[in-house]
Amino acid sequence: MRAVFRRFATLLLLVSLPCIAEDQKDPDEKLLREVREILQKVPLIDGHNDLPWIIRDKFQGRPDRVDLRTDTRLLGLETPMHTDIARLREGGVGAQFWSVYIPVEVTGTPAILAVLEQIDIVHTLCSTYSDVFEMAYTAQDIERIHAAHKIACLIGIEGGHAIDASLVVLRDLYRTGARYMTLTHWKNTDWADAATAKPEHGGLTEFGRR
Repeated sequence: MRAVFRRFATLLLLVSLPCIAEDQKDPDEKLLREVREILQKVPLIDGHNDLPWIIRDKFQGRPDRVDLRTDTRLLGLETPMHTDIARLREGGVGAQFWSVYIPVEVTGTPAILAVLEQIDIVHTLCSTYSDVFEMAYTAQDIERIHAAHKIACLIGIEGGHAIDASLVVLRDLYRTGARYMTLTHWKNTDWADAATAKPEHGGLTEFGRR
């Protein structure tokens, strides 16, 4: 695990170089080639992508209505989509955390359902594009999938309000594949203060620490 993230930290210093070079009149092709060679060996991990929410919100939760093998910028949305397979490949993404997000106003059972629906979308994408994507649950999975020239798919929960203050729900979301959860989003929960809201708990409650 530590080895993966040490290499990831190194990549953080390198990943912006292609973008910088593209803006230059005479990009350093040797440097770009070295970066691409590193990305072939070490998985670049993107920690946040809202595609599951976009599919749920704009396409009625139907992944079959979005062909990721095409240029998704051409789907006619007011805000063009940022993600398709070609751009993930071009960016050298080795592992993607798909964010399962719900607005902070959504709580309780509807929140849990919305999160589960988006997790199902991620699993569906992996089965639909099995030649490109594969679910990952450990650091070892990421390395194995990257070595097979596929993109490792992981799930991150955006906002602790998604678990309805239930450790049972948290454990169940882990079983379905979630591997990180931000404690809060824009607003406080019953058990944790958000950085963008007036403090209520002085940080975490006892339940929050658990």
